[in-house]
Amino acid sequence: MKKFLKKFKSAYFLGPKKIKIIDKKINKIDDIFLIIKVQSCMICGSDIRIYKEGSDRIKKPTIVGHETSGKVVFSRLKKFKIGNKVSLGADFEKENNLAFGYEIDGGFSEYIFLKKKYASRAPIAIFKKNISFDEAALAEPLACCLNGFEKMKFKANKIVTIFGSGPIGLMIALLAQKFGSKKILLVDNNKKRLGYAKKILKCQTILFNKVSFVSDFFKINNKYGADYIFTANPSIDTHKLALKIANKGCYINLFGGVSKKRSKISIDSNYIHYNEINLMGSHGSSEKQHKKALKMIENKEINLKKLITHKFKLSNIKKAYDISMKGKALKVAIRPN
Repeated sequence: MKKFLKKFKSAYFLGPKKIKIIDKKINKIDDIFLIIKVQSCMICGSDIRIYKEGSDRIKKPTIVGHETSGKVVFSRLKKFKIGNKVSLGADFEKENNLAFGYEIDGGFSEYIFLKKKYASRAPIAIFKKNISFDEAALAEPLACCLNGFEKMKFKANKIVTIFGSGPIGLMIALLAQKFGSKKILLVDNNKKRLGYAKKILKCQTILFNKVSFVSDFFKINNKYGADYIFTANPSIDTHKLALKIANKGCYINLFGGVSKKRSKISIDSNYIHYNEINLMGSHGSSEKQHKKALKMIENKEINLKKLITHKFKLSNIKKAYDISMKGKALKVAIRPN
């Protein structure tokens, strides 16, 4: 017990563009029911948005990071034993705004300490098969993608368009491929990422040009629109343009959050009405979806290894953020231990 009372390092978010490694000490462990030694925590697009402009959900200082995996090193719960390898989901079900890396300290830390009220309800899944901790950490974003597919009542043999070929866009594309899509079109303004997309899945790519995009799209897609559209990026322009390439009955998922300063758009309600457009958003995932995503990774149903392009120690987290913000990476893993 005493070994957990020593100092450990965590990266605290202190405000926009401010993150600091701080040594912290737990002085009392009586009310702690679960301790996880963090092995990997990925930088998410929402982590970047928090880093840039903060979040109303986060009280400073807070440890962010919610795409996490690790080992159980202390447990007072029957369902977890010391040595269990675990993947953490982010959102606590049946709770409004309660998630790791937001209201609860997240994974950019050497350890996660959970009190009983959180430990018994946390979205934590054990994995046993031979996958890396980096892969296991990706079960959380993959679960969010699965949530998007389920919300859209996804069917095979349809045309799918994804705005954004970053890690989330690629996960969505890989799932669309797995679920039998007729055609997958990836849109991005980053040539390197589009080239990478072609290497890991069967798809068509469109280099994004705001002025000519709609005509470019219909030319490449033989005058057809899309049946399913995901906006997996932080650009409000793609939300507007999605409506211009939608087939009748199309499902549009505004998947990626945008800057709170530019989140409003005008919509032609008659267009939605007469074309029977299904406009929606999805955010987060359920514990069931997280477990399903983890099993898909364990069973090699979907390969996310190639999405992990960079790995950093906790002490280099500022550099990791910098590389992520410049679009020089896909998934960046922080390895606190």
